[in-house]
Amino acid sequence: MHIGLLQCDDVNPVLIERHGNYPAMFETLLKRVDPSIRLSVWRCLEGELPDDVAACDGWLTTGSQFGVNDGLDWVEGLCGFVRQVHAAQRPLVGICFGHQLIAKALGGRVEQHARGWGVGLSFNRVREQRPWMQPPQPGLDLVVSHQDQVAELPEAPRYSPTAASVPITCWKSAVVWACRGILNSVPATHVI
Repeated sequence: MHIGLLQCDDVNPVLIERHGNYPAMFETLLKRVDPSIRLSVWRCLEGELPDDVAACDGWLTTGSQFGVNDGLDWVEGLCGFVRQVHAAQRPLVGICFGHQLIAKALGGRVEQHARGWGVGLSFNRVREQRPWMQPPQPGLDLVVSHQDQVAELPEAPRYSPTAASVPITCWKSAVVWACRGILNSVPATHVI
């Protein structure tokens, strides 16, 4: 399987030596599930976008220090690519900033949270168990660092856990899986 990583930021330089940058982090996570996975990276934060939505079997967007409503040209360009990916019914995963980006690109609404920044561990209740959630989990713990939230989804989700502080934590549709944070306590096999 060939995954296209749409890189939206770099990890803080102080942390890169110990933890790596986003491409290394996601490659490590994905290869735990399937060692044959191949990862190609596009540095979207520098305006680099894939030429073809079919260049990869699926797409993954990273977190970012930037907001989807900051008026940045590269964000608008990436929103256009996300719409192409969705129209082509290619699998698309959004993590943190990517969760907000996909929602905005597909017609949802992203806004600043009334309480400002949320940083730390977020405990989320699973509303409905799904067959792929083995073993079943009552909650989904996420590491978060954000000030924006998805306030309105672009389409009816098939799965959406909730937290007291943010009503839309994750969502899944036919080809999209998006999550506002980084999974903390759920094995990678529950996501893939």
